[in-house]
Amino acid sequence: MIKSFFSELGARVADAPLASRFTAVFIGYSALVVVLLGLVSIWANEQLERTVHTGMIDNEIRYYSVVFSDPDINVAKNSNAMAWLHRTGENNEHIPKPLANLSLGMHEDFTALGSPDDVFVADTELGRMFIVLDGRLVDERETEFVYMLIGFSVFLLLLSALIAKFSSLWLTGPIRKLSNELSAFEPGCVGQRLSGDYHGPEVELLVNVIRNYQNRVEAFISREQKLTSLISHELRTPLAIISGSADVLQLRHDKSSADRPPIDRIKNSAKTMSADIEALLMLAREPAKSAQAELCSVATIIAGVVRNYSAQLTAKNITLTQSIDETVQLPVSLALFNMLISNLLRNAIQHSQANALHLELDSRHLSLADTGRGISGIDLATITHIGTQAPAAQGGSGLGLYIVDQICNRMDWTLSISSEENVGTEFLVEFDLGRAEHRA
Repeated sequence: MIKSFFSELGARVADAPLASRFTAVFIGYSALVVVLLGLVSIWANEQLERTVHTGMIDNEIRYYSVVFSDPDINVAKNSNAMAWLHRTGENNEHIPKPLANLSLGMHEDFTALGSPDDVFVADTELGRMFIVLDGRLVDERETEFVYMLIGFSVFLLLLSALIAKFSSLWLTGPIRKLSNELSAFEPGCVGQRLSGDYHGPEVELLVNVIRNYQNRVEAFISREQKLTSLISHELRTPLAIISGSADVLQLRHDKSSADRPPIDRIKNSAKTMSADIEALLMLAREPAKSAQAELCSVATIIAGVVRNYSAQLTAKNITLTQSIDETVQLPVSLALFNMLISNLLRNAIQHSQANALHLELDSRHLSLADTGRGISGIDLATITHIGTQAPAAQGGSGLGLYIVDQICNRMDWTLSISSEENVGTEFLVEFDLGRAEHRA
């Protein structure tokens, strides 16, 4: 139980901000010092009291030895103590019975006389002397010392807490400033730099490391942006030529009826590839915060994708059933949703070995389920990682589900995969329209 308590305490301290951790450690250290100081003070006080007590007894013995030098005096009293003398060879009837039988030495907190007193019994030249010191004086001094020690300890703890608080704010000030500066940086903005007014070798070293990292990242981003622009230009140009050439062939009067299907496939493939390039470039760019995607009739996109894969469905003897809500509109780019549904359907056709697929769409989710062999031999949580394939998959690149996952992340949708061996697999995309409507 104690071990779990300290483990939980350590975990909470580790998760706390740096200033809070420094304050807690400083206060804990101060509390330990105060406790040790208190223990040392109590020990020193006891030693001092014992010394003072011994000195007081010696003084009382000397005082009463003078008083009892008068043979007619056997009982005496002053402001600090009361004493009895049992002279050698005389009776001790004048000595209180509780005292008469006490042994030599100090008897603390002796209550037989009514109040808690300290009784000291000693043999002197005059006889056995019984000295009773008022114990309340000693107790009062001990109480005053304890109160003073407690007050001093509380004062030290409060002072330590105050010092720790201001010290932590002063020590973590550069870190907090650095954190605020980094938080204010806008993604995609080139040339943002940290200010130079940081003091302290540790923080300056960290700032220099971050600056060097910024330079490397900006150089990398610049190369990626240039490469993306080149890819966009170099791929779209031949696609435009292919599409234009197909249009020219379609307008020719000397073509036969057998030429029309290949020309249509060329045009559709060029159009699909152009949309795929647009979608991939969109995924590669940082989404604009203020951008809002227009509502898109996704049922129309699904119908087009199913039409494009109808030949593959027929070739593999797969029956596709659909439950589509034609009124569903989502704030998503046509190119992105086309790529999502294309990759899901192509993946099911290529890898599931199913004889039936079911596609369902409503305002809350998109679902594609098959009756194939299921996914085995791999963790479903990692199947969307780039290059990951199930052991039984053949001929794939491992990119399809990764692209689907990236599109879902971009749109703040939730992709979940459930599979049972020899029963089938279901891919479920749940829409979060409250967040997705602000995404490009």
